[in-house]
Amino acid sequence: MQDRTRLDSKDLLLGVLAFLLIGIVFASGIFTKPQIFAGLNYTDVAMDKNPLSVESGDAYGVHSSGPYYSLPAGHYRLRLNAYTDGAAHLTLLNDNHVKITPDRLDILPDEDFHTLEFDIPEAASRVSMAISFDSGTYLNVEDIRLYTPRYRDHAFTFALILLLVCGFLIGKRHHRFTSVGICSFVLLATAVIVTSAPVLKDNIARLIDLEFQMARIENLADGLRAGSFPVRAGGFTFNGYGAITSVFYPDLLLVPFALLRLLGASPTYVVSLFCILAGAGSAYFAWHCGRRLFNDTAGVLFGILYVCCAYRLNNFFIRGALGEGLAMVFYPLFIEGLWNVLYGDAFSWRTLTAGAFLIFMSHILSTIAAAMIAIFLCALCLPRLITQRQRILALLKAAAATLGLSLFFLVPLFMCMREGINADAINWLELQNTAISPAQLFLISRGNLITMADATLSPDAVELGLPIVLGTAMAISRILSGSSREKPWLLPFLLCGLGFAFMATTLFPWSYVSLITTFFNRFQFAWRFIGPASLLLCLVSAYVLSDIHELHPVMVLALALLCVLPTISEQARRGSFFRLGEGTSGDLRYYEYQLPDTNLDLTLDREPHLSSDVVLSEYHKDGTRIDATVSHGNGEVDFPLFAFTGYRATFHGQELPISRGENNRIRLVLPDETGALSIRYRTPVLWRVFDLVSLVTLIYLLPIWKRRKPTISQ
Repeated sequence: MQDRTRLDSKDLLLGVLAFLLIGIVFASGIFTKPQIFAGLNYTDVAMDKNPLSVESGDAYGVHSSGPYYSLPAGHYRLRLNAYTDGAAHLTLLNDNHVKITPDRLDILPDEDFHTLEFDIPEAASRVSMAISFDSGTYLNVEDIRLYTPRYRDHAFTFALILLLVCGFLIGKRHHRFTSVGICSFVLLATAVIVTSAPVLKDNIARLIDLEFQMARIENLADGLRAGSFPVRAGGFTFNGYGAITSVFYPDLLLVPFALLRLLGASPTYVVSLFCILAGAGSAYFAWHCGRRLFNDTAGVLFGILYVCCAYRLNNFFIRGALGEGLAMVFYPLFIEGLWNVLYGDAFSWRTLTAGAFLIFMSHILSTIAAAMIAIFLCALCLPRLITQRQRILALLKAAAATLGLSLFFLVPLFMCMREGINADAINWLELQNTAISPAQLFLISRGNLITMADATLSPDAVELGLPIVLGTAMAISRILSGSSREKPWLLPFLLCGLGFAFMATTLFPWSYVSLITTFFNRFQFAWRFIGPASLLLCLVSAYVLSDIHELHPVMVLALALLCVLPTISEQARRGSFFRLGEGTSGDLRYYEYQLPDTNLDLTLDREPHLSSDVVLSEYHKDGTRIDATVSHGNGEVDFPLFAFTGYRATFHGQELPISRGENNRIRLVLPDETGALSIRYRTPVLWRVFDLVSLVTLIYLLPIWKRRKPTISQ
C-alpha cells in the first residue's frame, strides 16, 4: 500500500506541471478578456433624436449623456460609430471630478469609426458621455461601445479548478478518500454551490453594506500597492482622501482578495469568489467540528445545516455584511476548541486560540458575541471547571495567546480612538427598537425585496430556519425524556443557543439593559444574536439528527435547500446590480472612522490648496502617495489627504512636520527653496514594535499547534 502521508516524485511532477500550465495561461493571456458595454446609444446614452438633423429642428449643443457606470482605475477604450457633415464631439464626465485623460473625442465628417483610449487614474463615479452636435446639417450615432481593462477572472478560475483537481488526484493515489468521504464531500459541495447561486454569474446584486465592503478591499489593495503591510491606510475612499478603515475593521484575511485585484481580477469577481470560498470554509470547519466532537454523520449534518443557515445567507446575499459572514466561517473552529477545553482535550486551547483570533480578524462585534458564548458556557460548566483546574489554565492560555496575536491590531486601534476617531456615528440605534418579534424566528424570508409594515418583522432573513427549529425541538425532547444524560454538554449548548435567540426578540428586556449600560447598542441590531444562536442550535441539531439511523443526510440537505431557495432565487434575480467591469463608487462616504469635524462633502475638491507664494509643478497623486516638484516655496500647502497618524513628508531629503489644515487635510509649510516633495504613509515605530510582538507570538505558537498531548479525562 502507498504511504498516505508522504508525497512521491509523481505527486511533485503533477504539481510542477499544474503550476507550469497556470504560468502559461497567465503569461499568454488566453483567458483574459475585457467587459464590453455595447449598444450604449440605444440604452444608457439616449439621443434626443437619431439622427439629429437641423432640417428637423434639432438644435446644436449636448444631446445625450450616460451610461453612469462607476468604473475602477484602469485603461479603457471607447469605440464610436458616427456620421456627420459638420463637427461634433464626445466628452467623458464623472461625478467625483476624477481627471480622465484624454476626456474628449472629436467626431469628424470624413471618418465613420472613432476610437478613444483613455486612462482613469482613480475610481470614477457615474462616468457619463456627453455627445455635442456642434455644426453641420446632421449627426447620426449608430453604435457606442466601451471596453474595460482585460480582466483575468477566467484565468484565476482555471487555476483554482486545476489545483483542486490535482489535490484530488494526489489524494486518490494515496488512498485518502473513502466512498463515504466522497459522498460527504459531494453533499457539502452541493450545499455550497446551490447557496452560492447569487454570485455564480458575472453581475452581483447591489446590497446595503456591499459597497462599503468592496471599498475595504480597494483600500487594502491600494495600501499593498504602496508597499505597506499590515495595511493601515488606503487611498481609495472619500475621493482619494484616504481612510484608515483597516485600523478599525480587521482586514488581514482580505489580503488574498486584495492581491487578486492587484493581479488583474475584476471587483465583482473578487466579491463572488469571496462568497463562494466563505461557503466552502463554513462547510469545512462545520464538518471538521462535528466530526471531531461527535461522529462523521454529525459532521456532514452540521456542515449542511450551517451552510444553509438563513442568517449566514443573509450576511452574504441580502445585507452584503461580508465581515460578519467571514466571522461565521470560523465560529465552528472556535466552538470545537471551546468544547474540547470544557469537555475533552484541554490542550485544544490551541484550537480555541486559532478560532478566536480568526474571528477577531474578521469582525469585532462577532468577536464579542464569541466571547459571550464562552462566558455563558463557562458559567454553565463552572462546577466542572472548579474541579479540573487544568481547564481554567487552558482558557487563560487561549486568552493570552489570542491577545498576543492581536496586539498588532489593538494598539493602533486604541491610539486612533484617543485621537477622537471612532464609530459613534453608527451607534445611535437602541436594541429595544431593533428586536424582532418571536414570530420572526419561525418564518422563511424571500430577501429584502418588500417593505414590512410591522417594524418588529424584519424583511431580512434573520430567522432560524425550519431544519434548525425541528432539530432544536428534538434536542429538547431528548433532554426532557432523560435520554441525553450521557451527554452533559447537550443542555449547556442548547440553553446558550436558545438564550441568544431570546436576546434577539422583543421578549428580552433591552430597555432595562440600556438603563444599566449602552454597551450592547454597538451591536446596532438585536437580531445580530441570531448568528450565534444559529451556530449553537445547528450543532445541537446535527448531533441529535445523527442519532436517527433512518434519516439520510440527503433528506436533511433537501429540506434545508427547499427552505432557503426562495431567498436565494430572489437575490439572484435582483434588478439592481454591479455589472462586470464596474466597481464601488470612488466618492463613497461613510461617517465612521473620521477625524473630528471632517466635512465629507468637501472631498469633491481634489486639488492642493496653495498659498500665494507657492508654485508646484509635476504634481502627481496616486492613492496615499503624492509626488511634486516645488518650483517656488515659502508658504503653506494643504494636500487632498486626511492627516491621519502615520504620514511622512520629505522635501530635499529632509522630513517636514505635518499638521492638520482645512477640513483635516495634510498641511505642510514649505521653505523658500525648490526641490522634490514626497508624501507617503509609513507605519509609526510604536505600531511596528507591536507588529513584531504579534509575529513572535505566532512563531512561538506554530510548533505548539503541531504538538499533541494526552487528553484530560472527562
